[in-house]
Amino acid sequence: EKIEAGISGFITQPLLSSLALDTLGNYQNLNGSSGTSYVAGIAMPKSNYDLQFWLKLLEQPELEMDEIFKNHVAFFQDPNCSSLLWIQGEIQNLRDHSSIDGIHFMPIRNFNDLFELAHDSIDK
Repeated sequence: EKIEAGISGFITQPLLSSLALDTLGNYQNLNGSSGTSYVAGIAMPKSNYDLQFWLKLLEQPELEMDEIFKNHVAFFQDPNCSSLLWIQGEIQNLRDHSSIDGIHFMPIRNFNDLFELAHDSIDK
């Protein structure tokens, strides 16, 4: 409806599931090259606890059954996991999966990784 009404762009919630990624792709296919901008939200969890926070916030209980979300949970079950590595992987997935126009970082309780990403990009 919003696309038909002529919006110029929108920002998504974090794309934590197959359905979310497919939906973004479908919007892009429907809209073609009409100039609508797509900015993808990216969660920045530090742990499974933070990932569960996003599950509750998004109010999508079906996420728990999604293969991509299950992979996220499995990643954070490793006691040696790196949240920064997970975030970098998600950034790469967004680059590979869709033609987005930007990324909206959502670092709830995780500003350290955001600062590290910014620092790394400045150093390059």
